[in-house]
Amino acid sequence: VARAIPYWRRAGEHAAGRSANAEAVAHLSKALELIATVPNASALLEEELALRMAIGGPLMATKGYGAPEVECAYSRASALCEQLGRSAELFPVLRGLWSCYNVRGELQPAHDLAKRLVVLADAQEVPLRRALARRALGTALFFLGQFAEATATLDDGIAIDDAVAGWEEHRSDLVLYTERASVAGRLYSAWALWFLGFPDRAIDTMEVGFALAQRLAHANSLAFALTRVALLHNLRREFAAAERRAAAAVDIARQHHMAEWLAQATMGRGFALVGLGQQMEGIAQLRTGLAAWKELGNRLLDPQWLGYTAEAHLRANQLDDALSALDRAAEAGPTG
Repeated sequence: VARAIPYWRRAGEHAAGRSANAEAVAHLSKALELIATVPNASALLEEELALRMAIGGPLMATKGYGAPEVECAYSRASALCEQLGRSAELFPVLRGLWSCYNVRGELQPAHDLAKRLVVLADAQEVPLRRALARRALGTALFFLGQFAEATATLDDGIAIDDAVAGWEEHRSDLVLYTERASVAGRLYSAWALWFLGFPDRAIDTMEVGFALAQRLAHANSLAFALTRVALLHNLRREFAAAERRAAAAVDIARQHHMAEWLAQATMGRGFALVGLGQQMEGIAQLRTGLAAWKELGNRLLDPQWLGYTAEAHLRANQLDDALSALDRAAEAGPTG
């Protein structure tokens, strides 16, 4: 059994590298189950740490970033880092926890953890980590409404990541972290630019991020980018472009079992359809996506999705439903 465990891990890592997320979770979960059957499991703590780190990304894809399974995987990995004295592995572990807290809308814990990531990454002097830490901090600042500070921080991360040569040489890091800061940073910087009143700069920045995601040929990055591009087109009331990008994101998310992006892209497509005059179909898509979003346990963007829903009902002259959605949006929000 002890000899089989590393092979299950390698199978899981290969699956994750191909964005075969459901298969990756199955292989890595099998390895973790086997560890529990080994009499002297303490001898396999380093193997368990590797497994917990490897399963985090596929779990985020299939279960959602804020899922209890994700928090459990990274919390156990954090404890193992402390027990084994493995400071090098602590950064990806804490960043996984940051993703979990962020999407749950736990904004202050996410912000505090992002600041810790910056300190840790700067001390380790690894450019990819320094860039990803600033992506985390910039995103945390964005959701706290500090848009100018968020843009500056995200742009710092983008500059660091852009200077890293040889994207193809860092595929293992892409699988481990599920993204590159050059892509994710631009997607959030563009969103911040929109709120700062620069719609043209926002779409230009977003399109660069999307082009980089295409260059990566990485399913999670591409679904993420398409979802965010669709969101910005919806904000700009460019509904045909929004529907096209959201539909593409839905296809990728379904193919690779990405529950998070499937829920978001479905809602983005629904709102675009409403804008194109297909109110009933659009409202149905919004309801489907919102139900899936809530099932994942996410709270971060509830006011936005409910705002979409309210406007959709208003366009369909369903005033009571619109007011109900607004009431729910007013009650929703981050947990602090």
